[in-house]
Amino acid sequence: MPPHSGFGGMPAPPSLVACFELDVEVAGSPSPQTGYLIGIQDLDAAVRQVAMPHLETAFSNRDGDLATVLMRITRDLSESLPVSVAKIGLAVTPFHVLECRLRTSHPTATSGSRAMSPPPPPSEHLLLRQRFEFAASHRLHCPDLDEAANRAAFGKCNNPNGHGHNYRLETCVEVPVGGNPPRCDFAAVEQVVGRTVIERFDHRHLNLDVPEFRTLNPSVEHIAAVSYRLLVDPIASCGGTLRSVTVWETDRTCCTYPA
Repeated sequence: MPPHSGFGGMPAPPSLVACFELDVEVAGSPSPQTGYLIGIQDLDAAVRQVAMPHLETAFSNRDGDLATVLMRITRDLSESLPVSVAKIGLAVTPFHVLECRLRTSHPTATSGSRAMSPPPPPSEHLLLRQRFEFAASHRLHCPDLDEAANRAAFGKCNNPNGHGHNYRLETCVEVPVGGNPPRCDFAAVEQVVGRTVIERFDHRHLNLDVPEFRTLNPSVEHIAAVSYRLLVDPIASCGGTLRSVTVWETDRTCCTYPA
């Protein structure tokens, strides 16, 4: 019987199971005849055939770290598909995603000739995406604007006593590829973000309690930028490269810095 749940996966679990989510992004030019880049059933079949053995082996034997498993999946899937693989993300929880992106280099012209050198194979880079949460209050207010202008710009968010949000923050950290498992892993990022940002912002009035916002309007844009600046050096010290920070003010409003 074909599966009827597009969200539950297949086959349906008979008991307590481990659940992973694999997000595969491919790139290319759609067929002018069908409009397809690749049939979704063909992509699904290839992912199951290639990825499942690696995940089953890793889960049953605890063979290798997450980065190694994802790299194996990425390389094998790239070889088995007729289209280019741009990104593969492995979500081990709803809040921890290991992502492999493939960079491709454009061919360059040979000096003194119109011939093009063949492009090198795509290079891989690994990204750790991890979400955190904190609760804080703030007041949207610019000291260089008068009261009327602040009320016009920020409405209820200019309430003199402030208002609160349950914020979510996602860091995107690039880690080295190859060799030993990276020392900048989910646990290391969690420690850095916890002591650098969460402890600094959580259950605080941002305007009053956080020095960075004493003279800076604590909009979601500024919170994302300040978080990035606070984290970039500590993340580098533990072996990673901070690519971006995304902050959600509500489930509909967020900002990523840098864009």
